[in-house]
Amino acid sequence: GTYYWKLNAQDYAGNISGYSSSFMVIIDTTPSLAPSLISPISGTTTNYTNINFVWSAVEDIGPAGISHYKIEISTKATFVPVWYSTITTNTEMSYNIEASATYYWRIFAVDKASNYSSEGTSFVLIVDTIAPSVPILISPIQNFVTNYMMITFNYSAIDIGPAGIKNYELQISTTINFSVISDSKVSYDTKVSSTMGEGIYWWRIKAQDNAGNSQFSTLNYQLIIDTTPPQNVSLISPTDDIRTNVNNITFQWNTVSDNGPAGIKNYELQLSTDVYFDVIADVKVSSGTEASAILGEGMYYWRVKTIDNAGNSQLSTMNYQLIIDT
Repeated sequence: GTYYWKLNAQDYAGNISGYSSSFMVIIDTTPSLAPSLISPISGTTTNYTNINFVWSAVEDIGPAGISHYKIEISTKATFVPVWYSTITTNTEMSYNIEASATYYWRIFAVDKASNYSSEGTSFVLIVDTIAPSVPILISPIQNFVTNYMMITFNYSAIDIGPAGIKNYELQISTTINFSVISDSKVSYDTKVSSTMGEGIYWWRIKAQDNAGNSQFSTLNYQLIIDTTPPQNVSLISPTDDIRTNVNNITFQWNTVSDNGPAGIKNYELQLSTDVYFDVIADVKVSSGTEASAILGEGMYYWRVKTIDNAGNSQLSTMNYQLIIDT
């Protein structure tokens, strides 16, 4: 309660002085209610280090009145130890938190009788100024060539700071310096798929954490998609319907270009005793424009299949006949 007191003096002769001025004394044993925490809200994750803490004002339940507020910040939920503490008469304060970590903060209201409010609720704050690790590109590997248009990209990255990975962004470009982004996809997983047309592409990954820090992969991988068969060759020799008593035959054809971006991989000489090639008697693979085969006596048909680096192929339009008679 609130009390007032004053004094007078009396001597041995019975003389009584006048009263002194009265003094007031307040006795308050009742703590106030705990302030409500306003911002940053619990679970806030940020890469800003200058944090503004805001809470609600409270009135004292007892007669003393509010003196100040005390903020406590800790890296432990138990607040043992308290990492930082200060007092203020305001309902907000700013503090620069430089170290990336998970923090807990709470506010006490202190009245003029030094009664502390209950601790109330503590809020969690994550400060993270550290970028994630450099993403590692896994597949498709560098210079991968394929005739599939649906591509699944695999990669990995971890967050070095306390915020945790938020997402990954796949960026695909038709230029090695990524001056033009032809496609971009955000994924919460370490893989993402994209359907792409024929062409030469480069791809990279950006990892972003929950605090807004990001990191690009240092490598950009090239990817070639080629869905177009190469040109078909023209058969040169032996000419069609030739007869010979030599069984070591050198077959020749002209060189051709690939119609797509993959490039020619090799040529496949196919030999059959059947004009429809239902049964293939022999196959020779060549990186050039000729191949040799030793054949027994009989009637043969031969043709050449051109294969590009993406697996597309094209057969020669003509099948030549060859008769060996020894």
